Amino acid sequence: MNKSNKSLVRLAGLFALSCASGVSFAAQTVVVGPVEKVGSDAALTVLGQNFQLPAKAPKTKGLVVGAYVAVIGDRKSSGALIAASIKILPDAYVAGASQVYLQGTVDRYSSAAGLVQIGNLKILISQAVSMDPNHSFSAGEEIEVLGTQAVPKGSVWASSAQAIQGTGALAIQGTGALAIQGTGSLAIQGTGAEAIQGTGALAIQGTGNLAIQGTGALAIQGTGSLAIQGTGKRAIQGTGK
Repeated sequence: MNKSNKSLVRLAGLFALSCASGVSFAAQTVVVGPVEKVGSDAALTVLGQNFQLPAKAPKTKGLVVGAYVAVIGDRKSSGALIAASIKILPDAYVAGASQVYLQGTVDRYSSAAGLVQIGNLKILISQAVSMDPNHSFSAGEEIEVLGTQAVPKGSVWASSAQAIQGTGALAIQGTGALAIQGTGSLAIQGTGAEAIQGTGALAIQGTGNLAIQGTGALAIQGTGSLAIQGTGKRAIQGTGK
């Protein structure tokens, strides 16, 4: 996966984390892509996902057909998808070139056709799963997809498609390189080099050289030589000389 793809996935993930409501990820749909329809009835369609705008929601400047947006929707018990957050992206959307992203629940899957459907969007996944031909999805499963859409309202050609709460490289609550609550190099609550609550060199609550509440040389509440509340020679509230 190239740098721009990783950036888009991280953007979507961080946007979702920063805007998440009290519901779980499984109750949310996250999309990054072009606006397909803005209805007069307070409705919005992005990547085949039909969102209802909350009552009395402030008007979002630039929310027009073709705009490149990131949207989080909360799925209600009635099945309605309510747009909880909308962000207009600064880049212009170019069909077939700009990356699109969708995190949602599988409505239909055909292994023979290499097709997943989420809402009204059909996703061609053969390329995305070519390294694992035995991989399959199932209706009701929460997945994330990254790819391109050659024509407006058309199918998405997925370059990456994987389950949420899995072990993929970009999994959420998984073991991938960019995992959230995983073990990847940039993980949150993981073991990567820049992890939060991990063991990396710059970890927070980890064991790295600059860790906070760790054992590194400059750690805070650690054992390093310059530690605060530590045992180092220059420690503050420590045992050093």
